[in-house]
Amino acid sequence: MNKIPIIPRNKNYWLVRTQSGKYYNEFKRGNFIGVNWNEITFEDIESMTEDDIKLKILNNHPETKRIGTSIKQLRVFANVIKKGDSVVITGPNSNEFSVGEIENDIPYTAEVSEEQLLENPNLCPYSKRRKVKWINEYTKWDVEISMFKLLQHAQHTITDAEDYKDVIESMIHDFYIREDGLGYISLEVRKEEDIPTRAFFAMGNELLDLVEEFGRYSSIDINLDQVSTKINVNSRGKIKLKGTYVTILAIGLIFVGLAGGGINVDIPEAVGGGTYEIQMNSLIHEVSDFLDRRQERIQEDMLLEKYIHDLDVKTPEELAKLIETFDETSDIPDKENE
Repeated sequence: MNKIPIIPRNKNYWLVRTQSGKYYNEFKRGNFIGVNWNEITFEDIESMTEDDIKLKILNNHPETKRIGTSIKQLRVFANVIKKGDSVVITGPNSNEFSVGEIENDIPYTAEVSEEQLLENPNLCPYSKRRKVKWINEYTKWDVEISMFKLLQHAQHTITDAEDYKDVIESMIHDFYIREDGLGYISLEVRKEEDIPTRAFFAMGNELLDLVEEFGRYSSIDINLDQVSTKINVNSRGKIKLKGTYVTILAIGLIFVGLAGGGINVDIPEAVGGGTYEIQMNSLIHEVSDFLDRRQERIQEDMLLEKYIHDLDVKTPEELAKLIETFDETSDIPDKENE
């Protein structure tokens, strides 16, 4: 069963350069990231003082500047980056970039011979590496302004991208929650022409009104006052919502139920996997019942569905697939029979 993406507090986010894009494709093909200074081994990083490492670098590369920064980045690569962290790498001129996840805690050393480099000058010579599972690839025209700034202005080989964590996470998941209990969902507006103003703003109002109505209908605590929104106003673009996990999940379930044609699943009483899965189990049942009753009650214009269609808003696929994993054979009693 797929699990709700729960992002731990200690997850880190990094941007790693690829020698101006020279090694971008090889990083992708080989499922790794790497750093230079082959003369400095992982054992050196652990056992040598900073002055000793500095001397070893100067003996091999006397032209080197900012040696202190290089040593700091070597230590980050060896000891700070860890399994589960997200990493972004950039292609030539940062026109394209990929997002991946570090696959293990322990880095490794690769041997690249002089003969191999002579045969293929584009082969990455970096011996210090970390395994990566690449998830998605984008162009710089696909992203928000804040991410564009990171891609353009980060100059170091390794850059701490913590300030961009939610931008990066939304490229991996269209729905996720962090360990602090906040939920995040992204709704992608795919309409490429001018966006109808009335449809754009009305869709948000209609969705929130429906979620508010669901809150009155159910016994679940829905708090719209704490929901915040970020909008990438490009066409195409994303509408991002952040708030308490239960409220964001309710918004997402109602959206999927309307845009995807309903939530028609039989859900077991307990699905395992902890509190979030159990809460989702309860919410799916409540939302499914709520939308079924709404369908029976409203036979004429359903404005929210119309606005979703007009803006060509994509159903959050990851959330929709997550809902499908709860499609089991065990039945739950109807609300009116409880």
